[in-house]
Amino acid sequence: MSDSRGAGNAFGSNLASPIAGVANWQTATQATPGQADALVSEMGGLQTAGLAADEAFIIAAHRITPAFTAAIWETLRLANQKELIGPNIEPDTLPSAMPDTMPPASIEPPAGSFAHDAAVTNALIAKATLGPDTSFLGLLGFAFAAGIGVRLLMLPNEFRLVLNVALVVLPLLASYFMWVRRLPWRFTGTLLGCWAVLALVINLYPNQPGYGFSSHLPMTWTLTLLHLPILLWLLMGVAYTGGDWQNPAAQMSFVRFTGETAIFLILIAIGGGLLMGLTGAVFSLVTVDPFIFFANWLLPFAIPGALFVAAWLAARNKPVAGHMAPILARIFTPLTAVMLVATLVVLLASGSLVAADRYLLILMDAILVLVLALVLYATSARDPFAQPGAFDWLQFGTIVIAFLVNLVALAAMITRIAEYGASANKTAALGLNILLFIHLIGAGVSLFQFLRHRADFSHIERWQTQFLPVYAWWAGIVVLIFPLIFRFA
Repeated sequence: MSDSRGAGNAFGSNLASPIAGVANWQTATQATPGQADALVSEMGGLQTAGLAADEAFIIAAHRITPAFTAAIWETLRLANQKELIGPNIEPDTLPSAMPDTMPPASIEPPAGSFAHDAAVTNALIAKATLGPDTSFLGLLGFAFAAGIGVRLLMLPNEFRLVLNVALVVLPLLASYFMWVRRLPWRFTGTLLGCWAVLALVINLYPNQPGYGFSSHLPMTWTLTLLHLPILLWLLMGVAYTGGDWQNPAAQMSFVRFTGETAIFLILIAIGGGLLMGLTGAVFSLVTVDPFIFFANWLLPFAIPGALFVAAWLAARNKPVAGHMAPILARIFTPLTAVMLVATLVVLLASGSLVAADRYLLILMDAILVLVLALVLYATSARDPFAQPGAFDWLQFGTIVIAFLVNLVALAAMITRIAEYGASANKTAALGLNILLFIHLIGAGVSLFQFLRHRADFSHIERWQTQFLPVYAWWAGIVVLIFPLIFRFA
């Protein structure tokens, strides 16, 4: 048989149409959306080990779905019926399962034939024993570097730590995905340039508080602190998607990855907090205080490490998150709907829109962002091929109530700005509400069209994901432009 890399390329070129796409593989194997994410992550690790993209696809799919072997043959059968292999093979004569043994080495099937593709598939699956997975070892290295960065930031003062911790941790997490995905240099250079500009700007702007926490912080500094992690996380989506950030399927995969990372991070935090509490209790019995060590050395490494491990687990799609996603969406969607109704009643009962407490309006923004995140996560967790059901109508109702809450909050903010004038926090909140207003309208219309069988589910996914870059741009404006507009106040 020819060398494996050449064979892999022959396989990839001959079957690029029926199986090279993850969507076709997912349909053939009935894999979950989470398994599709795992396939992409596994392919990245295999390509890091030196395999070609088509070879990595075959091996990764075989690892993620053990039934992939039979699915390959079924896909070839369907491809033959569509005249993608050739008219000389009768579908009924094809075996229904992959043979256990490869053809003798002396027999070289003609390139492009069904037998050749079957032999190449067996050869690539045989290469699945590539040794230990190096991606996790690399992850630990990036996490350790993040821990060192956080520890060094603790030396100057608290404000430098709070402001720069996201600039240390999230770019290093993105660098891990850049390494695993083998991100092209043009994307790597762009990300490095963005991180460098952000690091320079936010540290050189003269809106930095002095040493030690004070009762009054510059509002532009606070807004930077809130929006910078959002901007950095969305920039990391470019690395996570391997540069394919304009693809709606890749964007939805990133949404799912974000939600599942949050799930794992919460679980790790609960377990780690419990362990630290028990350890502290034991040491206190012998009059030893371990909490100084925890604060100065353990937490600077443990917190970034927890995020890195949670992201790795989510990217590899360990079973718990894949199963929890739809369950959590179905639990929290009705609870969120009830909370939104109560929120709407409180807003309407507050009297004059000008008299509405600003902290109440800020809280409304936080609730609306949470609702939108839940809608996005529920969309990513849903089977795109399932027919509309009761849960979809419940989600539509949740979006309608969220839109009404947003409408009242938006009117209150416009009224307050007209009455008291604009400020950095009011303008930031108004801009966010306008984005949420547009996003909720589009989400509601696309979901209603799906419920009425006037559009497929991909229309909802496209609308949901195309707003992610908009939020990134808005976060960038708040971080970079707002301090200049409002004179660092």
